[in-house]
Order: sequence, then structure tokens, then C-alpha cells
Amino acid sequence: LRLLLRQALYSRRCLILLDGLDIAGRIRARVEAYLLRLARAGHRVLYTHSGTPPKAAGGDAPFEHVTILPLDLPRQSLLVERRLGSGASAARFLRAAGDAAAGSPAMLQLLLAAAAAGQGA
Repeated sequence: LRLLLRQALYSRRCLILLDGLDIAGRIRARVEAYLLRLARAGHRVLYTHSGTPPKAAGGDAPFEHVTILPLDLPRQSLLVERRLGSGASAARFLRAAGDAAAGSPAMLQLLLAAAAAGQGA
């Protein structure tokens, strides 16, 4: 497995994903510098953070800042219908999920996965 991952990294066939750069604490600057070096070398890098985006040293940032917004009700409904099918089960899910999933696409996906697993059982 280690050899496979190393080959994928060396051939730039993998995505380097870091969730929560803002909680890196004292090593945040080192992590940012390393991610920047990887991106400038042609690696695909995706990281998440809260607050203001990090500033790239040298001014030529290879990163694009994207803000993920909560899903509005029509988009939630569309996502639920695509996963559970249109009809009574989708409507029941939307009523039951309520505010728990309203602001978070990740929470909605988690609840949908649990509902889909329950339907299959």
C-alpha cells in the first residue's frame, strides 16, 4: 500500500486533501508552506479552513478561494429526491430532518445515507 501511494504521489495522480487548516495551531505556517510547495509543483491540493484564507508567499497563489454556502430548501428537496426518489419517503425525510440538515450539506448527506441504508435493510 505504501508503494502504491508513493507512486501515485510521485506521478501526481492523487488528490492531497487536508481538512481544517485553521486548527493546525503552531505548525499552521509550515503546513501552509508545504501545501503551497506541493501545489506549485503540480500536485492537486484541496484544503478547508474557517475564517480568512491564507495568503501565499510571493503573491502568486496557485489556490482559488471558494465559499461553500448552505443549501436552500429547493436544492435540499432536489438532493433528497435524487437520493430517495420522489414521493412520500422524500417528503417524510424532509419533514423529519428539519433544522438538523438545513444549514449543512454535509449533515444532509449523512442523514440521507442513513435513510438510504434504512430503506435497503
